Amino acid sequence: VYFGLRGTNHTIASACSSGTATIGMAYRDIKHGYADIVLCGGADSPLAKVVFGCWTSLRVLAKSEEPQTACKPFDKQRRGMAIGEGAAMLVLESRASAERRDVPSLARVVGYGASSDAHHLTAPSQAGQLAAIRACLRDAGIGPDAVDYINMHGTATQSNDETEAGAVRDVFGARGRGLPLSSIKPIVGHSLGAIGAIEAVVCIRAIGDSFVPATVNCEQPDPDIGLDYVQWEGRRHNVELALSNSFAFGGSNACIVLGKPG
Repeated sequence: VYFGLRGTNHTIASACSSGTATIGMAYRDIKHGYADIVLCGGADSPLAKVVFGCWTSLRVLAKSEEPQTACKPFDKQRRGMAIGEGAAMLVLESRASAERRDVPSLARVVGYGASSDAHHLTAPSQAGQLAAIRACLRDAGIGPDAVDYINMHGTATQSNDETEAGAVRDVFGARGRGLPLSSIKPIVGHSLGAIGAIEAVVCIRAIGDSFVPATVNCEQPDPDIGLDYVQWEGRRHNVELALSNSFAFGGSNACIVLGKPG
């Protein structure tokens, strides 16, 4: 009502990949001419007893006396994730629409890919994640060598971090070991349906500022994973194209590539 939006109205419910999926679907609507402008993103407020009860039953929450350091993605001492709350919304529009409104573009959506593991409720599938990443790069019309930064799903669970790292190594090969990648979940928490949209905003800032965020709390990188996690402190790095991964429980995977406006 406040904005007077009269277009198609959808709610995406694919767990932790929801925020990314909304951006991907908005991008497709604009790309194929169904809309000129789409407001998309995610909001979630999971800090409730019933939610904690569910995630505790799944045994994926970190246990720590120090909440700020509980979430340790890619660290060999990682023990699980930390729930958070959050929201992020993005305005996606066609180039013609932006020029008509005379508004600057912060970034552009270059590609979107999604897949379903069809595997297990809580155990991720590397094949499913690979399918989503490759579909995204294919949709963007780029090869792995074009990506400058990866925002990892990076939940700090044993299985997710190993599976996601394996997918990155398979797609990016030897270059993947030197490619900057990080998880922001130790800072903002895992806000489930909102996190993909929040991470998209982080990628947009990484592109605009030529600066990639750190994976805090990764004190002892797991040697079995062996990638560049931008430990503790962010770094200056030119980012022309950023890949953002969202891999949800239930095997709903979504990836987007964001690039500099142009």
